[in-house]
Amino acid sequence: YLHRQASEHGRQAVGVLPGAYPREVLWALDLLPVEIWGPPQATPAESRLRVPAYVCGPVRHALQFAQAGGLRGLAGLVVPHTCDSLQGLRSLLGDLAPLGIPVLAYDQPHAPRAGAAEAAWRAGVVAFRARELARFISACEQVGGTRLDEGRLARTIDAHEGALELARRLQREGGGQRLGERRAMELLRSGEYLHLDDWTAALASAVAE
Repeated sequence: YLHRQASEHGRQAVGVLPGAYPREVLWALDLLPVEIWGPPQATPAESRLRVPAYVCGPVRHALQFAQAGGLRGLAGLVVPHTCDSLQGLRSLLGDLAPLGIPVLAYDQPHAPRAGAAEAAWRAGVVAFRARELARFISACEQVGGTRLDEGRLARTIDAHEGALELARRLQREGGGQRLGERRAMELLRSGEYLHLDDWTAALASAVAE
């Protein structure tokens, strides 16, 4: 699928480790986000030499997967700051285990401290998100080799919301019973690697069955 997307549509695949990130930016730049959730074929024996034993399995597996060449062929790797372990992994991938591809960060704001004024905190979050989004867009533009068109981004956001509504409708209308639990779950999670157009078409077909 990834090879076909590249050859037929010119879409380079960008790996994404677990976490929230603005995938619409990648789609709007004709990049294909592919989420990596602890590849089962990875054996984290070597990664234990670089990270403490208490670090979670997805982080250890992702490091070993990268060291074994599993990310070969990707145009870049997005590492959201979901937790301290992923932030540490981002440093390892960028410094100790260079991949030959850019490692893109996307950071989330922290929760407010006890006693913090909510209005001031919210204003700070808005400013932080704006700066972080601008930085992320700039990094993605360098990977894609093109500038982001704001109109296309707006259309992509609307299209993604349409796909999410189809997914919610499938769940509300008992998709697991009609399609079988495994097929329904595979369909819902296929949005982790399918292009938005393909995921939307697959969801619409399933809803119509």
